[in-house]
Amino acid sequence: MFKLFKSYWFRLKRFPFFWVAIGIVAFVAIACVSIATTISYYSYTQTQSIGEAYTSSISLTYLSYQFLTPNSLVPILVLLVIAIFFLRDVQHGVYRNQLLSGFSRTQVYLGTILFSYFIFLTIFAAFLIPFYVVGACMPRNLLPISILDGQTSALSYLIILISDLALPVILDSVILMTQNRGASIGIFFGIYFLVSMIGLITTFSSVYGYYQLAEFFTNYQISKASSIVPNFDTAIKIELVDGVYQSSSVTGRTIPLILKTVFTKVFYMAAFGVVGGVVYNRRSLR
Repeated sequence: MFKLFKSYWFRLKRFPFFWVAIGIVAFVAIACVSIATTISYYSYTQTQSIGEAYTSSISLTYLSYQFLTPNSLVPILVLLVIAIFFLRDVQHGVYRNQLLSGFSRTQVYLGTILFSYFIFLTIFAAFLIPFYVVGACMPRNLLPISILDGQTSALSYLIILISDLALPVILDSVILMTQNRGASIGIFFGIYFLVSMIGLITTFSSVYGYYQLAEFFTNYQISKASSIVPNFDTAIKIELVDGVYQSSSVTGRTIPLILKTVFTKVFYMAAFGVVGGVVYNRRSLR
């Protein structure tokens, strides 16, 4: 397996878009922190001029959520790098050559997924490290690390990152099942769009008593995790009582939400991983 990873790394470090993606996320991280601090400083001077105390309404943690959710910049760049890199391998017959070199199909399949996570972690690190290093140098009264307690911040990151972690497995399995550039991209984004639309519908319907169903879908999970002040424990529902719609709060939803998030993402990863492996092991290579 080490030789397989070594061959992947040999090609990846000569893959220009990988370094472009790293440069983009690092630049965006530094620019985002700088712009946020500038805006906060302007607000600070305005409140000081009228003799009021200034309290920042944003934090580094909240800003990072906006770039890490599955449909935002960093995960999209990760998926683009993975898709272009491995689809190029399919086009050039690299997978066939790996089998001829003595690697088993299982090694090639698992190696592709594991190396995708190396790409994933590298690009995420290229964003998070400069983001928090530069942010830590800024005045805390202008841009605090977090305005939330540690548990809430950790739960938000858990939901966002585990949602991101499911994406490389789905993409890799589709690439190796289809071995076709157009089909891979079409099927992957078709699945992504379908799940998103179902999740969007259930998110909107959650206020009408379907919050327990909505908790299974990424849209609802991310909407709870990426808000300025996440409230995992409470769900709002609307009920028709004596002909009048009335709203009420339902508490105790933190643990069900976390469990459903972990369950659905592990299910996606296992289902696509197993199906992709079975199909890949049974079909001919290009």
